[in-house]
Parts: sequence; C-alpha cells; structure tokens
Amino acid sequence: MRDASPYGSVRFSGLWLIGLSLTCLGAWSGPIVLADADSPPTPQHPVTVRLKDGVTLPERSVRLGDIADVRSADARAAAAAEQLEIISIEDVTGPLVVSRKYVRIRLVLDGWALEDIRIDGATECRILMRDPEVVTDAAIELSARSALEKSCGLQGDELTVRLASPVMSMLPERVRQTDGLLVEVLPPAKNPLGTVMLTARFWDDEKLVAGQVARFEVLRRFRVAVTEVSLRRNQVLDKSMFRLEQRYLPAEADELTSEMIVGRRLRGDLKVGSVLSLRDLEDDTTAAPQRLIRKADRIPVVARGGTVRVSLQAAEALQDGREGDMIAVKNMESGRVFRGRVTATGGVEVRVVR
Repeated sequence: MRDASPYGSVRFSGLWLIGLSLTCLGAWSGPIVLADADSPPTPQHPVTVRLKDGVTLPERSVRLGDIADVRSADARAAAAAEQLEIISIEDVTGPLVVSRKYVRIRLVLDGWALEDIRIDGATECRILMRDPEVVTDAAIELSARSALEKSCGLQGDELTVRLASPVMSMLPERVRQTDGLLVEVLPPAKNPLGTVMLTARFWDDEKLVAGQVARFEVLRRFRVAVTEVSLRRNQVLDKSMFRLEQRYLPAEADELTSEMIVGRRLRGDLKVGSVLSLRDLEDDTTAAPQRLIRKADRIPVVARGGTVRVSLQAAEALQDGREGDMIAVKNMESGRVFRGRVTATGGVEVRVVR
C-alpha cells in the first residue's frame, strides 16, 4: 500500500514495511520496532549516505549515524538524517544486517524524496550488539590510585585506595548509562593519607559531562615494628618483644630497624600489636641523645632505589632530628615536602621503592 506525497516521496504503511524490513535484514529472531510512519513527510535537502561494512554498538536503538556517514549541503538536514532511528531491537545477541534498500525506504518514510537520496559505500552493514561499557566505582578507585601514585612518586603496591562511599549511584542515570566514558580523578594538592576528598571527572571524548567530589580511604605500606607482648613504661626492649612486618597505615609511620630498638627503654605502656615509633623510645643511658639536625638546617639528601643513587644538595630540614629519626625535609628548588631518615653523617636518606 502506498500514498502519493505532494513532495514526490512515497509513504509506506507500517505493516508493509515490517514485511520488507525482515526481508532486508535476513533471518533473525528479535522483534523490530519502527518509528511512526503515519506522520506527514516534510521536504528535505538532498542527502548522501555512505554505508559502513559493519559496526558494534552498545545501544538497542540503531540510528543512521551509527551505521553510515551522512552528508548534505544543509547541515541541519544531515544532522536530522544521522538521528533517524533505523531499528529498535530487543533481546538480540547475534549480528543483524541492514541493506541499502532498507535505509532508502526508511529515509523515504521520514520525508525525503527518492530522487534526493544517494546511498553508496557498503552494500549492507552488519550490526553486532554488545553491552555498554559503563564506568564503575572500581574504575574510579583505579583512577584515584593512579593519580595518587604519581602525586606521591610511588609505584607498585605501595598504596591502597578505596572509596568510602559509592559514587556512581549519586550521578544522573544518563551519565551512569553512557557508553565509553573516561573517568579522571584529580590529584590532591599534597601527599595524602587517611580520609581524602578528591574530585572525579567524567569525559565523553573531549566533553566534560559530570564531576563529583568523592571520599577515599588511602593507606600506604610501611615496614614497621609491632609489639609481640604488652610492654610497660621504662622496660628495656629486646628482639623477643617485637616483630618487623609490612603494614598498610593511614598515616606516616617510622620504619624502624632492630638495631634502632634493641636496648632502648619505653616512654610509656604499649598493648600487644602496637606499632612502635621513635617517640615511644628513649635511650637506655643517662646521656641526652645527640641532635644531628636542627630545624631550618640546609642538609644533603640521598635518595636510594635498588642500585640507583640520587643526591640533592638544596634541601631544608623542617624539624630537628637525631640518627635514625624520620623527619620532614623540603626540596628548595621544587618546594616539595617529603620524609627521610637522619643518617650518622647529619644528612637524610630517602628510600624509593621500585
């Protein structure tokens, strides 16, 4: 069945087109829903459609712009043709085939005159459906970890980063369901540990579509001394009272060696499983400990990572320190603040994990 149009196009009834559509698509089992063919056609500028050989799409609704390159002297006409819904498919997993004939008839139904339609490129386009690739909270955690590792100068498994609460559920549904979004977590202004607020941004190609502030729990790995038994104030420590282990912590910790602990007294009581720090210890002598570095001193810094050794001369101590103490140091050139261990020569050594 067909009706003449005042613009020379042909308008087909919906039932007739469904039969033709199945012939054009080939044998497959999914239902097809076509756009309403009863609306009156409107005049359009000539349009050229270059059909693609095949596409893989995340959407169940296929538009002309998904399967073809569309050109027209009128940009609005080309945009309208690109948005034209070709088919709406449900419960289909295998490939579909859309022919040139099917595209031409679909354009006629939307108001284009037959003589204004040119179709080239592939003879038919094979369409394969896939599940949309949407951003998850796990992807946000990975992006945050990458940003923090770069900010802290760490690699490998030195950090663990976990969202304290879900993020994706807080975003609009159109953002949650958008296929192929890129998530970017902005690095913090300073090296963070513990509970940290960071901004996650979501990009669709080069377009920023959403931003969300998120709370993360950030832990860093330290090699620490942990008490094996409960200890009392003034007790002199020996090797049986503590163990050295790797532990992820939400704050900076002193990385003590056995030599730095054995023979020293406790300044206060400690429960079993406590992490020892330098402030918990005092020398087992009456002599005051020798202070090798004072706040504001200009000191040499050596960074070691495996067999690599890098020296830094322009560094400023931000606190006092004696041998073995972990103190804060500032790079005078970059202004970056980091922590290192005071050496017997009055410098600071920084351990870099590769």
